[in-house]
Amino acid sequence: MSTENQKFESKTIRAIRGTESRAIAKWQADGWEVVGQSAGRLNTEIRLRRPQPKKNWFLIGSIAAAAAAFIVFALIMAALEGPEPTPGNEAAATDAATASSEESSESTAASEAAPSAPEQVAAPPEIITSNNNSEFAALLTLTDTCSADITAFAEKYAGQTIVFDASIDNLIPHGDYDTRFDFLVTAGNYSMTESSGPNFLFRDFNYSDLNLTGANVPDEIRGGENVRVTATLDEFVVQQCLFLVEPVETAMR
Repeated sequence: MSTENQKFESKTIRAIRGTESRAIAKWQADGWEVVGQSAGRLNTEIRLRRPQPKKNWFLIGSIAAAAAAFIVFALIMAALEGPEPTPGNEAAATDAATASSEESSESTAASEAAPSAPEQVAAPPEIITSNNNSEFAALLTLTDTCSADITAFAEKYAGQTIVFDASIDNLIPHGDYDTRFDFLVTAGNYSMTESSGPNFLFRDFNYSDLNLTGANVPDEIRGGENVRVTATLDEFVVQQCLFLVEPVETAMR
């Protein structure tokens, strides 16, 4: 098909180095095509495009005509409403309003006289899981790792603790260190072809900081390990599409 007159919508995504093929496959399944890539130290910027859907002008015109007809009908019905209330009805309405005001005053006085209930101490924040928090459950199913939903969740629940099944997909040395690393963590079991949810990152931690537990704790962590993560939410770095978290416990699965 000729693309000379075809209009396209474009999008730029970022993927962690080494996961580009998985990210591209997800977007291609939705009809996007790759038009370019720019590799950075940690992320690869991928430029995508897909044809814009054609607008159904006949359907749009039909909806507009129906809306206009409804407005005209509403105006006619308003003009045909009954006459104004008679003086007798107005007097009855005034008496009812006066009685209601007196009852409200009596109720307010009774409320002020009643002793106030003791203050309740706020319960500590609940640990967030996909079972007790629908927003977190939805977050773990996202396919767009740069989604605005991640930003909103990070701002709302900053400082709280999350628990979820995950995998350590990759790790690279942090800066020039030999014993401190950036650990890329994604939801669910490890897969080389697909993933969901944000790109969580333990940034600038060593192995002992992960607080590894379980019956099969390795001497060192490698990419591809399935774990159950308990972590504290830090912030979502929009420019890199990375959700920074601090490890509390990492249980081997």
